[in-house]
Amino acid sequence: MKIIYTIARCFLGIMRRVYWNSVYDGYRRRYALPSDFRFNGSGIILYGNGTIATGKRCYIGGLSTIQTSKGMFVLIGDECSISHNVRIYTKTNVADANFAVKPVPCKY
Repeated sequence: MKIIYTIARCFLGIMRRVYWNSVYDGYRRRYALPSDFRFNGSGIILYGNGTIATGKRCYIGGLSTIQTSKGMFVLIGDECSISHNVRIYTKTNVADANFAVKPVPCKY
């Protein structure tokens, strides 16, 4: 029974990596991420209609999220490391904007 459990665990681990690698390949195409941008872990989510641009040799840890609203962008410099479980959102470019106020304030 132990060997069946070990085989199933290995198989599920491989399937999990295949799934997340396919998700990350989609992110690379959608946001034109460089080939040396590293997704380190599972559960990393990039979404939105804005722009995500990164420099060379960047890293993002597991369970992190980057969201870009239409017309906004996230620019990550060269050799930047983003830890695990980090959230980056772009609804406005005003650093201390009150999101309860509609429409959300914007500098331009």
